[in-house]
Amino acid sequence: MFCGLLGAGLLFWGAFAPLFRFSLPGLSENLSVSYFTLRNIDLIRYGGTDGILLLVVALLSGVLVLYRKYRMLYIAGIVALGTICSTCVAVYTQLLKLGLAGRLIGSTIELQWGCGLLVLAPMLLFTCAYLATDQPIDE
Repeated sequence: MFCGLLGAGLLFWGAFAPLFRFSLPGLSENLSVSYFTLRNIDLIRYGGTDGILLLVVALLSGVLVLYRKYRMLYIAGIVALGTICSTCVAVYTQLLKLGLAGRLIGSTIELQWGCGLLVLAPMLLFTCAYLATDQPIDE
């Protein structure tokens, strides 16, 4: 139960955490590129519905753990991982559209600490679901 609540909490916190940082030589730090800036990207300010979806999944995961509906945590974890992957693809697609993807080879793309949270949180949800459904039911 603890790992499920921890996973839900990390997922909630990870939606507000910075995911990427771009350092492009020759460009201003405050240059706006479509829905994100080139400085730091997080899901709430720049991801739009992706961040809101992660918040909803985090809150629902917490409720599922409290009501001991552990099998549903598999679905919550899959939705969270899908949202994170779609965000990464959307960022890269935006960079391709702007022609900046080739310039990123000579620059730095730094993964921020929020990426760790957003990878660890669904894994904790999967672990909680697996451990809870693996135990025999006492009658």
